Amino acid sequence: MILTEDSNAGHEMYQAIFLDTKIPCDSAEGKSNIAKYILANKSKQIFAIVDGAAFGADMQGVVHALEMNPGSHIWTPESFEYLLLQSGIVQAQNLKGILESPVDFIESGEYTSWERFFTCLLEDLTKNTVYAYSKRKLNPNYLTKGNIDKMKKLMPDVGLFTQKKESRMEKCAVKESPPVNNSEITRKYTHGR
Repeated sequence: MILTEDSNAGHEMYQAIFLDTKIPCDSAEGKSNIAKYILANKSKQIFAIVDGAAFGADMQGVVHALEMNPGSHIWTPESFEYLLLQSGIVQAQNLKGILESPVDFIESGEYTSWERFFTCLLEDLTKNTVYAYSKRKLNPNYLTKGNIDKMKKLMPDVGLFTQKKESRMEKCAVKESPPVNNSEITRKYTHGR
């Protein structure tokens, strides 16, 4: 089973990613509920996906839950927005440099967390484009087969995509949206670096 910390944009993407598998995707309805969910479902193998940039306070409880459910795992990428930026769906000048060394670009007085920084960066880069990003509801242009495949490539190889059933995505004729290329916005975040 796939478990996400939220029920918004990230959860929507992971549901789409695992649509072709027999693996259900559920939401814990908040990062503080991950440990409780794993403990309440000890008979299931759970692959929990959380925003690592904002998960520190909840890690001890999750480590304990994983010890009680040894078949389960947790993946802690910086944030869902970080993964979208890293996937190649959105393109911008110096974006690669920002993602490789975020500490050089994040002003602690301006952003409360790295997750917030990546969210603001993604929102700014995609504003007024076909990929306009909202944390509450994922823009359907992110859910094309090509974009889902880009996101899959970022996931750890723990055998999640080996059990396939007939793809519903292949039945749909979905037109790929062009990648966003907005170099003006990244200049704002690089401060001339």
